[in-house]
Amino acid sequence: MTYGNEGPHKGLVNRRTEFYTRWISGEALKDIVRTCAGKYKVKETALYVDWNRRDTWGIVLAEPEETFVVQDHLQEVRQIKAGLWRDTESNDPKVRIAAFSKLADITFKQLEANQALGRVHREPMRVQLEEEVDKLYEAVKTVAGPDKKTQKMVVRALMEYQHASDDASQN
Repeated sequence: MTYGNEGPHKGLVNRRTEFYTRWISGEALKDIVRTCAGKYKVKETALYVDWNRRDTWGIVLAEPEETFVVQDHLQEVRQIKAGLWRDTESNDPKVRIAAFSKLADITFKQLEANQALGRVHREPMRVQLEEEVDKLYEAVKTVAGPDKKTQKMVVRALMEYQHASDDASQN
């Protein structure tokens, strides 16, 4: 069944298009539901049900199913990274260190995936990596303070944490 963008389904098409556009732009699901419920006069529960059935939206939005899968995964990664960046401001140094380590891991894995897919050349990724490393270094200085010895200890702890995480994921 194909919904046109005219007639009784026009509101549905517009709502789903807006919903999906907000989703892939990184907006949180609960915020999208709240906004669309008010704007389109639809119950929030109905929007959650509709979202869970979005595999049927491909016809409406003219997007192949693979696009939805990829966009969902990218959005999940964005939300995970946003949560980790919030954790970098924790009062607990262990939480901050773990968050920085996980952010670095995600960043490197994303870069490796993009390189493996041939989406980008290795040299531009190196520049981006250097920028990410600079951000992480600034974050380490924020956690450890100006003392170089403490900074080295934090970096060492991050590396040990990363190695332990890698070992655990391989088992």
